[in-house]
Amino acid sequence: MQLRHFLEEICEGRGQEEDIEKIKTLSEGIIQGSLCALGKSAPNPVLTTLEYFREEYEAHLDGNCPAKRCKDLISYSVTDECIGCTLCLQACPVDAIVETRLHEYHMETPGENIMTKDKLLAVGDKYDAMIAADKAADAKYR
Repeated sequence: MQLRHFLEEICEGRGQEEDIEKIKTLSEGIIQGSLCALGKSAPNPVLTTLEYFREEYEAHLDGNCPAKRCKDLISYSVTDECIGCTLCLQACPVDAIVETRLHEYHMETPGENIMTKDKLLAVGDKYDAMIAADKAADAKYR
């Protein structure tokens, strides 16, 4: 359970440098302390990723997910050059951008246009019913 906790903390951007060593120590302890072959082999995937992909763990500690799969480590910004083409929507690996008929990304002052996770979720919450209705209306065409 502790091993999972440390891995989740890292993936959510709350990991600490020492967590990597704790993961390694816990994994080795599980191998040594297990009485069955399944228990001895359970931490092998974690140890293997630590050995071959340690830089990915370290990138997560710096707040970056090289694979672009950890939602908590991904942020988007809408610039003044945005023309509403939806390329960002199509490229988003975690479906964090929702297409609506509203143009919430048009801001009045520079700097307001940085869309954080909280801002995106607030827009989604505000228009959930309308988005659901639009999706239902478009369902037969998808």
